[in-house]
Amino acid sequence: VARANTSEGGPKTTTPVGQYAEAGDASPYGCHDLAGNVWEWTSSIWHGAGERYSIDNNHENNKDQSSARILRGGSWRFDPQLARAASRSRNATGDLGGYVGFRLARVAAPGSH
Repeated sequence: VARANTSEGGPKTTTPVGQYAEAGDASPYGCHDLAGNVWEWTSSIWHGAGERYSIDNNHENNKDQSSARILRGGSWRFDPQLARAASRSRNATGDLGGYVGFRLARVAAPGSH
């Protein structure tokens, strides 16, 4: 609970990235707060709870602008059990809320990592 923004003990709102970071607590890529805080939108299309992800079965069809997308990582509004990177949910593309967000990323310059 002290290391993720979830419904149990959190401030009941989104917090800045790094709010729950401790020394040495980042992912191998230097990312913080990959679990909790907000459900993170992905570009992957939701095809059902039991379907296995595959690039070959139309999960990454960027021309499809209307299908629900996969969310990952849990949020401050939900139980701590969902605050993990492997946790999956879905949302319609127009269904926004204060517990859903996204993470910006960029490709590192060659030799910088």
